[in-house]
Amino acid sequence: MIRMIKGEWKKMKHTPLLYLHLWIPLLAPAVFLLYFRYAPWEPEQEVCAYAEVLGIAYPLVSAIISQLSVELEEPGHCQLLLLGQERKWKAFAGKWTALLILSFGAAVTAVAGFGFLYGPLTGDSPFQMGLYVLLALTLWGGQIPIYLLHLMLGLVSGRGVSIIIGVGEAVLAALFLTGLGDGRWMFLPCAFSGRWSSYLLLYERNLREAADLRGEFLLSAAVTVLAAAAVFIWYSFYEGRRYSD
Repeated sequence: MIRMIKGEWKKMKHTPLLYLHLWIPLLAPAVFLLYFRYAPWEPEQEVCAYAEVLGIAYPLVSAIISQLSVELEEPGHCQLLLLGQERKWKAFAGKWTALLILSFGAAVTAVAGFGFLYGPLTGDSPFQMGLYVLLALTLWGGQIPIYLLHLMLGLVSGRGVSIIIGVGEAVLAALFLTGLGDGRWMFLPCAFSGRWSSYLLLYERNLREAADLRGEFLLSAAVTVLAAAAVFIWYSFYEGRRYSD
């Protein structure tokens, strides 16, 4: 598995993938911190708004990143992913894991960087730094099934469908942050990041009891496991798609 991950790093070394995982996490907090410095909002509302925007944008960004990763395989018609039945699932899991490692670094940079600079730039600090680290983990964790699902979509259908679905997921993630998502969001992985991050901030502000969400957490975790199992079962039968040269 480690060899597969190293292989993915070599493929991505001279592509926009590495730069996207650096510049997007740096640009996002910079833009919001500049706005919040002059916005007439309460500090806690500003942090919550930033987390919600990240939760909404994350599915679309994940779709784009996954599609770019799949396109690295297209010059060889995905043969590196399909070599040998014994190694087949490892190659796919290696690609998924490499993207998750990059995503983790990007999430920590975007959220912890925001938290580190928020106090000095605005003159107030509503949350401890540890909360921002937990917030980054929550946002990142919600995207674990999204990356996997979009890798599958990229292999099956190509760029257009995957990106369109990513746009739709971002819209649904926004809608499911409202009352429309109550009792339903646990079945839709694109809503995980936004919902869990908002709940984390509600706990920190003592506005909701943790026991209320135990069932929702278990259900969303079960959906993640089932989605991952379904994708890997599908991949065991996947033999590539037709390419036009």
